[in-house]
Amino acid sequence: MFASELLPEPFALFPLIGEDVNSIDGIYEGDAGNVAWVEDSRFGLVPLCDQEDLTHVINIESVPYYLDG
Repeated sequence: MFASELLPEPFALFPLIGEDVNSIDGIYEGDAGNVAWVEDSRFGLVPLCDQEDLTHVINIESVPYYLDG
């Protein structure tokens, strides 16, 4: 049995690939304002993480985790 089979399905999943910052099911939205996207050999386009430039921010809609335990 794979470890992923032991985990419950995620309440919300934000893959953050391909310039998309919405949840995978489209229920929750995000905003990538000034984010630079770079090519990654494994995942394709991914957001550039740069601690020096804090203007590159991804805002993700609040997910109401408290509603379902």
